[in-house]
Amino acid sequence: MAAETTEIPTKRQRMEHEECTIHCTDDTSGLVLLRDLDSWKTLVRAAEIRSHAGLMDLARTTPEGEWPWVWYHRKCRSIFTMKKLLDTQVPKFSQTSTHYSKHIEGS
Repeated sequence: MAAETTEIPTKRQRMEHEECTIHCTDDTSGLVLLRDLDSWKTLVRAAEIRSHAGLMDLARTTPEGEWPWVWYHRKCRSIFTMKKLLDTQVPKFSQTSTHYSKHIEGS
C-alpha cells in the first residue's frame, strides 16, 4: 500500500477552488498563497488601516512568527497594500490595532 503524502503548495501555486481573502477587484484569475512572514506583516498593516475584520481576526489568532494560509488574487493584493491608496485613508490607530501589530512583529 502506497504511503499517503500531503502535498504542500508552492508559493506560486494557483488555486481555483478557494476564495480571495481580500477580494477588492474584478480579478477572476487563479489565486496564490501567501508566501512568507514579511508578506503577512504587510497584509496585516494594510488590514489595520482598512479595518478589514477578516484579516485582523486571523492576525489575532495566528501564533507569533507564523502566517496563515491566505489565498488572494495578485491584483487584489497589489491594490489592497498599495501605499498611495493606504495613505489616502484615515488610519484609526487604537489600542486594538496596535495589539495586532505587536502580535505580528513579536514586540
